[in-house]
Amino acid sequence: MSAVAAPVGVPFAPLVERKFGGTAVPEERPAHDVPTLQVAPEALHEVALFLRDDPSTRFDLFLDLAGVDNLKRPGRPTRFEAVFHLLSVSSSEHLRVKVLL
Repeated sequence: MSAVAAPVGVPFAPLVERKFGGTAVPEERPAHDVPTLQVAPEALHEVALFLRDDPSTRFDLFLDLAGVDNLKRPGRPTRFEAVFHLLSVSSSEHLRVKVLL
């Protein structure tokens, strides 16, 4: 019998939700996946600065930026996405930041 892992969340989600309201929302992901924040385009700069500079997050290494075209992926809310991958060197934690365009 295989065990189903519980979804992984963003550990500092309450702090992000208090600070940014509905412009930065954590996504529930499978346990084997990377914690993900969905951020509104207009809030990206402010959220990115917070993620880098706040002592509770410290995502200080930008790893990757990907552009996603959802044309052939039905059910997606927008056609395009920008996806950033960040790393906190001090805590060895990864974070995905998804911006729907």
